[in-house]
Amino acid sequence: MIKKISLLLFSLSLVASASLPKDLEDYLEKVFDHSSELKIAREELNRKQSESLASSSGFFPSLETNYSYFTEDTPTTLSSENPQETTKLTLRQNLFRGFVDVEGYRAARLRQQAGLAHVEATKINLADHALDIFFQYQILNKDIYYLKLQIDTLRSRVSDQNQQNRIGKIRAAESLSSRAELLIKESEVAELQIRLRSIETQLRELTGADQNYKEFKSKTPELKSKEKYVQYLNDRADIKRELLKKEAAEKEAFRAKLEYSPSLDLSGNYYLDRPRARDDSKWDVTASITLPLFSGFRTYSNHSIKKSQAILQQYQVDLLRRRLNLEFEERYNTVLQYQGSIKLLEEALDLSKRAYEQTRRDYGFGQVSNLDVLQSLRIHTDTARNYNRQLMGLYSSFYKMEGYLGKIP
Repeated sequence: MIKKISLLLFSLSLVASASLPKDLEDYLEKVFDHSSELKIAREELNRKQSESLASSSGFFPSLETNYSYFTEDTPTTLSSENPQETTKLTLRQNLFRGFVDVEGYRAARLRQQAGLAHVEATKINLADHALDIFFQYQILNKDIYYLKLQIDTLRSRVSDQNQQNRIGKIRAAESLSSRAELLIKESEVAELQIRLRSIETQLRELTGADQNYKEFKSKTPELKSKEKYVQYLNDRADIKRELLKKEAAEKEAFRAKLEYSPSLDLSGNYYLDRPRARDDSKWDVTASITLPLFSGFRTYSNHSIKKSQAILQQYQVDLLRRRLNLEFEERYNTVLQYQGSIKLLEEALDLSKRAYEQTRRDYGFGQVSNLDVLQSLRIHTDTARNYNRQLMGLYSSFYKMEGYLGKIP
């Protein structure tokens, strides 16, 4: 029995030194490569790039060809032949539209930049979820490990109590209580294994592959002052995205207002084939000025809608900033709470280990029973389990807080 207890203690010593940490950057890279949400965001960015290119078409002339066929019952003096065929090339260029095309192009470029910021915001949200799942896996895996150690301890205890019960050294109720405690621990392991399988399924969906994740080990993160973190909030990708969308909405509103402006257009025709009555000239040029007078309040309504959208977008920016500030406060305080509990549990873990080692020495001198040694070991494993949960919680909350600020680990 003493040899078995020594092996259990050796297993506990491996908790702090045996496993290599999982590289979070490699894990997140696999998540990003497999993410459908990120692929959708990138495809939306491609669409916005195409829209931006299309919005610049007003700066360039258009070239087209035209063929017309005309006939009439009685030819006139100008059209002495019947029927008539005309083939021509037409070059059109807008010279001035009150900078409508300029503002439209600027708005499209801003939407393209907002699409790029949306890709980065999607990565931040995806990393937050992926880190949460990753550390849930770490916690459950270690919980099962410690519970199995306790189950081994309880089985040894139940076996010893059964022997002592046969010779009348202990009451039957003590043996029954230990057996009940053993069944409770076994049911906890069964429940945690079900949850672990669910987490493993989520990890497989996130990364697109089955993989065994080693125990995560890292230095205890150092938390900086709150003021040093707050400055990163305004640099978050979703803040930039909403600000760019607001600026694009303002450009659209100004563009809608410019629809009241007159426009100057120039077009030139080069005739490849035309009626003989006009065959003396191969080309003509037309300049036209268009002044909008009334369009059934379409221009006015369109400007009002765009202006309202710009105002609503500003409200969206304000709401997002408030939500981010509140969320950051909560995450920062969570890290502080974990740091405080970790310090206490570190001391408790050291005390429980020393108590267990002292109990083993006392057992060697015959001063305590084997059950006392098993009880001391159970307390030590309970403390180690709680310490691990708090440590993984600290890692999770710290890296998720940094990812929340846009610094994806």
